[in-house]
Amino acid sequence: MINQLANLNWVSVLLAFAAYFILGALWFTLFFSKPYKISLGRENETLPNKPISLSGLLFAVL
Repeated sequence: MINQLANLNWVSVLLAFAAYFILGALWFTLFFSKPYKISLGRENETLPNKPISLSGLLFAVL
C-alpha cells in the first residue's frame, strides 16, 4: 500500500487540493455567507474575510 504513494501524480494532487480550497473559500464567503453566518449563530455580525483567516485553513490541513 505504501509503495503506491510513489506512483501518484503529486502535481495533480496539489492542483486538486488548491482548486478544492479555493472553491471552499468562495462557498463560505461569497456564495452562501448568509446561511453560514446563521448556522454559526452570528447572523448580525460581520465575519472577517481576511486572507489570513482563509489561509489558516490551508495550514491546518497540511
